[in-house]
Amino acid sequence: MSTEEIKSYNSLSAFLRSIGEAGLADRDFVIHRLEAVTPPPPYRSPIFRANYFTFVLVRQGRSFYTLDAREYAVRPHTLYFTNPGHLKAFRMPGAVEGMLISFSESFLKTELAADGFAEFPFLLSEIVPPQYLEEAFFMELWQLGQILLHEQQQSGGQQSKIIGSYFRIFLLKVKERLYQNYDPIEDGGRDSEIVKNFKINLEKHFRDLTSGQTDKLFQVGDFAQLQFLHPNYLTTVIKTKTGKSIHDWISDKVIAEAQAMLRNSSDSVKSIAYKLGFREANYFSKYFKKQLGLTPGQFRKAQS
Repeated sequence: MSTEEIKSYNSLSAFLRSIGEAGLADRDFVIHRLEAVTPPPPYRSPIFRANYFTFVLVRQGRSFYTLDAREYAVRPHTLYFTNPGHLKAFRMPGAVEGMLISFSESFLKTELAADGFAEFPFLLSEIVPPQYLEEAFFMELWQLGQILLHEQQQSGGQQSKIIGSYFRIFLLKVKERLYQNYDPIEDGGRDSEIVKNFKINLEKHFRDLTSGQTDKLFQVGDFAQLQFLHPNYLTTVIKTKTGKSIHDWISDKVIAEAQAMLRNSSDSVKSIAYKLGFREANYFSKYFKKQLGLTPGQFRKAQS
């Protein structure tokens, strides 16, 4: 599969149209039974990106999902979510019963709070592994999902507010039981805002790179300029607050994107190098090998 075949859903409405749900395409929140929107198993999805958030509740069955370069196992009573921008894919060896909840940032700001991320900071995380839940708690979330399914089928001027209220309960339960002390961006002061903006800018930049909107791999100075900061100051803040240098953040992102492309596409190493801002495939190969101990070709062969 080439990267040209990567599906890109720049909005929730684009995703809904792709699954034949054009009637819901004007909505910023939708919930489906998982088995109603996925082909019969065994099934392997194409790699895709989505500009919206997704929660998945799996009640029965086993499957796997890939987020960037890492694959996670899904089993009964699993909850997981993904946020915008990542390379994603999933495979279903057998039947799976579950619910798929998808929503936009606009929905959070409109129906929950102007800054829903302040109340639910786990939604900002880079990657959150799946949560394997106790049956009792899973069923609490499942019952809320059933209510949301019912309300989605209703009509009336208060439908969005009603759905927003029930979904707020869903998020509060998830936060209380799973992420009560989770804070991907430590509270407090200007430095925390700088870190948050850097992470957002880093993710956006790599989306622009791999989609062909830019061919220049940003360095420290470029990220500093986006926040009108001196490069030395940005470097100090990021290292102090996260324990990783900006160069490490960029390097990790390059390798994660490269691994995902090598694993999920048939693009040449030269093409992947170019999409990640490298002018020379040989330099990209040396860079990749320095990080992982394998050339891109060796890594790809090891995945087959």
